[in-house]
Amino acid sequence: MFRLSKRKKRFITGLITAIAVGLTFCLISHFNLLHGINLKSNDFLFKAEESNPGANPGEKIVIVAIDDKSLEQLGRFSSWPRSYHAGLINTLAEGGARVIVFDVLFSEPSVNDDELITSMKQAGNVILPVANTLEAHQPAMTGETTVSGTIIKPLKPFEESALALGHANMVPDEDGIVRSLTLFTPDNEYPQPALALTAVAEYLRRPQIIEALPQDNYLSFAGRSIPLDNTNNMLINYKVNPADPLSFEAVSYVDVLKNGISPEIVQDKIVLIGITATGFGDIFWTPMGRVMSGVELHAQAMNTILTGNFLKPAPASIAFLSILFLALL
Repeated sequence: MFRLSKRKKRFITGLITAIAVGLTFCLISHFNLLHGINLKSNDFLFKAEESNPGANPGEKIVIVAIDDKSLEQLGRFSSWPRSYHAGLINTLAEGGARVIVFDVLFSEPSVNDDELITSMKQAGNVILPVANTLEAHQPAMTGETTVSGTIIKPLKPFEESALALGHANMVPDEDGIVRSLTLFTPDNEYPQPALALTAVAEYLRRPQIIEALPQDNYLSFAGRSIPLDNTNNMLINYKVNPADPLSFEAVSYVDVLKNGISPEIVQDKIVLIGITATGFGDIFWTPMGRVMSGVELHAQAMNTILTGNFLKPAPASIAFLSILFLALL
C-alpha cells in the first residue's frame, strides 16, 4: 500500500486549501462582492502615476477659470451680465481658439442675452452643456453606475446659436470618487453625447459626434476604440501635474475679460470655461485622493479621448487567474 510522507501530505493539504480559498474568492469576485475594495486598489495606480514627474497633461486644452479673483473683481457670479460671456467669446475667437466650451448652463433668461447670442453666432465654435436633473443609480451587486432623468437644456436661442451640445454630468462611484464618464445618455431616444466627447469631435472636425453605436463594449470614434463598461462609461485616465493645482494651463476669467489674451495661449486649442472658485460645490474627489473642479474633470476626460490613452478593465478570466495564483503563492 502506497503511503505518503508527512511532507507530501502537508503539501497536498496546502495545495487543496489554496485552491479552495482561490475558488472561493473567484466566486466572490464573480458576484462583485469586493467591488469597493477593487476600486480602492485600482486607485493606487493613479497615485503612483501622479508621483511620476513625466505624467503631464495634454497641451491642447486651456481652462478659463471663474476663480476667486474673478468673483472678487466682478461680483457674485449669479449677478454677472451675459455681456461678460459675450466679450469673453469675442476675445477667445479673435485669439484663434478652435473650440470654446462652456461648463455653464444658460437655462434661464437674463440681461444681455441678445449680445451673447450674437457673439456665439459670430464665433461659430461654442459648445454648451446640458444637465441631467436626477441622481445616478448604482446597484450594489454590480457596481455599475447608470444615469436617468430629465434633461435641462439651454434656452432655445442659445441652443440654436451653439455649435453643439453635450451633457455635463459627472457621476461619482458609491464611495464618492469620480473614476469614469458616461459618454452618452438618452434624450428623447437620441443619445446625448458627453461634453468631453462633443468637444473632441468638434476639435477634430468630425462630421458626426456619435458615428456608430457601441459594439462589444467599444465605441468607434475618430479612429479610436474607446473601451466602455455595460453602462457606456469610459474610465478617465487622469493625468496630473503635482506642481499645478489645476493640472492644465489655466487663466483667470477676469484677466481675459479685462486684458485680453495672447493668441499663443489659446490658438488652435480647446478652451474650457468653468467655475473653480471656492464655495460653489462643483468639486469632486478623484482616485489620486485630491479634489478637482467639474471643469477640470471635463478637461481630464477630453485629454483621455484626445490622446487615445484609454484604460480598460481587466477581463474576468485574468482576475480569476490572478486570484488563483496569489492563493497558491
